[in-house]
Amino acid sequence: MTDGTCSGIVWTVEIIVSRACSVRGAAVVFLVSAFVLGPGSPILSAVSPRDEVSFQNGLKLVGEITGLNKGELSFKTDETGTITVKWVKVIGVSSPARFRIELGTGQILFGSFERAAEDSKAVIVTGTGKVLLALDLIVAIDPFEKSGLERLRGEVSAGFSLQRAQSLTILSLGAQFSYQSSKWSLNLSGNSYLSDQEAVGTTTRNDAALTVQRDLKNRYVVIGTTGFQQNTELGLSGRFILGGGLGNRLVYTNSLILTVGAGAIAVDEKYSDAAASDQSVEAFIIGRLDAFRRTFPKLDFYLTTRVFPGLTEWGRVRVEIDSVFSYEIFSDFYVGWEGFYSFDSRPPTEDAAKKDYGLSLSARWKFNK
Repeated sequence: MTDGTCSGIVWTVEIIVSRACSVRGAAVVFLVSAFVLGPGSPILSAVSPRDEVSFQNGLKLVGEITGLNKGELSFKTDETGTITVKWVKVIGVSSPARFRIELGTGQILFGSFERAAEDSKAVIVTGTGKVLLALDLIVAIDPFEKSGLERLRGEVSAGFSLQRAQSLTILSLGAQFSYQSSKWSLNLSGNSYLSDQEAVGTTTRNDAALTVQRDLKNRYVVIGTTGFQQNTELGLSGRFILGGGLGNRLVYTNSLILTVGAGAIAVDEKYSDAAASDQSVEAFIIGRLDAFRRTFPKLDFYLTTRVFPGLTEWGRVRVEIDSVFSYEIFSDFYVGWEGFYSFDSRPPTEDAAKKDYGLSLSARWKFNK
């Protein structure tokens, strides 16, 4: 590895540390909000109820339902500990515990389960009455008594590539944490990407974002977001954003989620060859596709596209695309690739590049997902 590569990696690590400090406040807000919004305490937990789940082959499990996510039901028994089963195999559910139950239609119910007279259906006992519905309409189940830490989900990733022929080194690091309460969700993410090539030099890309989301009726959500971005390839020393908007889950099933949204953000950005920072207001249009398969091997694919038309700088358009594909090789451990593409039709400085992109292999560990 060249001296430039080593210094580039050291410089990037310093950037990551400094960015971590700059977003420390966001991380504190994330963790404090998780504890405030959650109905339970991370220290105290409710007594496990005796839930029952029935399957197509006649098998029954008795224990505790710990959640349903992406077509997988998590179930805990004294004999097996926590196991996961395919939701499509379940034909009956009963439980005296209270749950947050989300339907593919966007409706959210709070109540317990009664076994229905018909297979593949369930009776939800809510505070206002009983609701009979098909099990395949249910896309998420979250125990209402879950403690704060049990509601926390996340993943961390790392990627590295070294090509001697082109004297190319690529290093990527990433992390994402989410928290779900009865109607609110928080998401904190950060990514760092370094590319070093002997003839080109070292380039880095760093970003961190905190997003707050509030569920509404009919699959609508209110979104609030803030974040920081840096990209040496584009000459961007720093960009801070703050804004919000409205979104809708157009498709919401146990294998596919398609979300679109729109809103506006305030932007404060500084370029390396600019004398001062520049403030502006941009609209944003976002589309996110989440596709997943929960039979072995598990597969996950995420594609997010964000378009930012300028409002105060009319005619300027920015585009950001991020994608991740991961393949499970054993429990909670994945390998795959991740990529990004950034475009700015009219950077504030003439010498700044208009686009940047990258692709790297990565290893990924997930928990509670």
